[in-house]
Amino acid sequence: MQLQQLEYFVKVAELGSLNKAAEVFYVTQPALSKAIQNLEQEIGAEVLRRTNKGVSMTEDGKKLYEYAKVILSHVDLIRDIKGKDALQTLAVASYPLISMSRIIADFYNRQSDRNVTIRLKEDRLMQVIDHVYEGRDEIGFLLINNSQLREVKNTLKFKGLSLEILGHDTWYANVGEHSPLYDKELVTMEELIQYPIVRLHDDHYSNLTNYLRIDGILLRDSRKHIYVSDNAGLVNVMRHTDAYRFGPGLSNRDFADLGIRSIPIRNCDVDVVVGWIKKKSAALSFIGEEFVHLLEEWTETELERK
Repeated sequence: MQLQQLEYFVKVAELGSLNKAAEVFYVTQPALSKAIQNLEQEIGAEVLRRTNKGVSMTEDGKKLYEYAKVILSHVDLIRDIKGKDALQTLAVASYPLISMSRIIADFYNRQSDRNVTIRLKEDRLMQVIDHVYEGRDEIGFLLINNSQLREVKNTLKFKGLSLEILGHDTWYANVGEHSPLYDKELVTMEELIQYPIVRLHDDHYSNLTNYLRIDGILLRDSRKHIYVSDNAGLVNVMRHTDAYRFGPGLSNRDFADLGIRSIPIRNCDVDVVVGWIKKKSAALSFIGEEFVHLLEEWTETELERK
C-alpha cells in the first residue's frame, strides 16, 4: 500500500468525483481510478460506490477514510521535521524522450507548494547510466530495445545499479505531414527505407540497434540518415521534411500534439523495456519516490492508451 493511494482515496471521497480529484493531482482519471482499484484489492474491500452521479463511500470506505486522515496527518508532521522551508532536489537523467519535459512539468505542479529544485538531463543510454553511477543523478529513465538489453543489464550489474521495469513497448514510425506516408494506417520497412531516417548521434548501445531486423530488413540498410543532437532537432526535421524516425508508443500523444503521426510498422517485433535505474546501495529520497510513482502512473496510462 502506498501513501499516494491513500491521498487519492481521501481526495476522491471529499470531492465525490474521480474527475475532480484527478485534476487536483494532475493525473488522468483512468490512472487515479486504477490506483484506487489497486487499494481496494490490497485491503480486500470495496471503499467507493461508483454511480453515474459520482462516487460515495461504502461503510468500509468510511472507516478507511478516518484511518487514512490520521495517517496522512502524521505523514505531514514527519515531512515537516526539517522545516517547511527545507529545499528538496530531484535529479533525473533520461534517455531523450519528448514526453519527459511534460512529466517533469506535471511533477512540479504536484510539488508547487514546496521548495523544490528539479534537474533534468537528457542523454544517451551510456551517459544516463554513468550519471547515476557517478552520483550526479538519483534516477535514470531508460528505454532499452531487445538488441541492447543483455549488455545493458551486464553494465548495470557491474556498476551496482538496479533496474526497475515499468512496462514493455514497441516501435512506431514517426512522420510529419510532409511525408508521403503521413496518411497511412500501417507502414512497411520497404516503404520506410525509401526516405531518410532522422536520429540522435550514435553511442555504443545505439550502434547495437543497427543490427535489429524488422520484417527481414536490417536497420543499417537505411540509405539516408540525418543526425541531430536533441529532441527539438528530431521534431523540426520531421515537421519540415519527409524524414521518419522509430519511436516508442509512449510518446504517441505528445507527438500528435506537434502534428507528427505515430504509425504501426508491419511485423515489428521490437521489444522496448521501459524502466528506471538507481544505485542498489542507496535508498530513494522522498521526492525521488514521489517521482517514481508518477513515472509508474504515466507509463501505465500511456501504454494502455496507444
